[in-house]
Amino acid sequence: MRRINPGLILDLVLLCTTALIAGWAGWSHVTAIDNAELLRETRDLPIPILAGAIHVALGRGVGVTHDREPDFPELEAFMNLEISEIPREAYPHRGAWSSADNHYFNMHYHMVLYLGGIFRLFGISVWSFRLACVLLHVGSMLALYGIFRLAMGRLAAFLFVGFVAGSGAYLTMLPSMRDFSKVPFILLAVLILGLMIKQSRRPGRLCLGAALLGAVIGVGYGFRQDVFVCLPLALFSIMAGAGVTGRHPWRSRLVACVMVLLSFGVCAYPVLKADREVGSTITVHTLFQGLTASAENNADFHSSSYDFGYLYFDHPIIAQIRGYAKRTGDIYPVSDLT
Repeated sequence: MRRINPGLILDLVLLCTTALIAGWAGWSHVTAIDNAELLRETRDLPIPILAGAIHVALGRGVGVTHDREPDFPELEAFMNLEISEIPREAYPHRGAWSSADNHYFNMHYHMVLYLGGIFRLFGISVWSFRLACVLLHVGSMLALYGIFRLAMGRLAAFLFVGFVAGSGAYLTMLPSMRDFSKVPFILLAVLILGLMIKQSRRPGRLCLGAALLGAVIGVGYGFRQDVFVCLPLALFSIMAGAGVTGRHPWRSRLVACVMVLLSFGVCAYPVLKADREVGSTITVHTLFQGLTASAENNADFHSSSYDFGYLYFDHPIIAQIRGYAKRTGDIYPVSDLT
């Protein structure tokens, strides 16, 4: 009979305790915020994430985004924060609804599914929105514990992650679901990469880990496109430092990189398709944002030999890309935030 590793049991106990601490800290924070302030940022986004998630919960699929309906007044009342919950008995018949032609909405495909799934399971309410925020926080702290364990002992990792879990500077981002939702995926991707580098594995296990890594990045890309930064990091780290046994380590690493790309492509397909339909300007404008003077000043790069622009805002960047596309006859989105 195989003996149970006591170290593994202790790690599991500390993980469960971490989840409880993170859940308590997150819930205490979000319940201290009134309903209007909690939903304000997500509701007021030009991207109808909240309305889209409600329609997912109603069984209408991803893509329906209207926030008022003649035979469903509770929808508009909830969006206007006149009520904090839509009773299940008020849910309308599914019916047939046309999907929105909004590529910015589709860039958050997986986040809409996530929030819609929470609404479907626990009801369309501010309480469910709070739960969705806290679950992201708990997932982030579990991944962070794993990252700390790569380089330190159990007690130190537990104490450090407990400090972060209750940090006010960190918790203040919880209601900003669109921006905060990338955190667990980035941390989990870093954890998987760390495990792949720290421990040597057989080629088959390396490829399995690579597929999991690509899936994490691909799903996270559907929450917030910032997670894409993990993809080149993953490819470089695997080729440069992934531990693998066998006679052909470089071949195994190359196959693992292919697995990352394939897994990412499958999981991120709805988002990549939406971006492609508008000429990939969404990804390009993110790149150009990093070249603005304000972004470089924040990174303390000092003065550079070029100056693309100053404002780190979506609108002027997209306007410049669209202007160039129109002058050169390239593809550009007909309708967007500008």
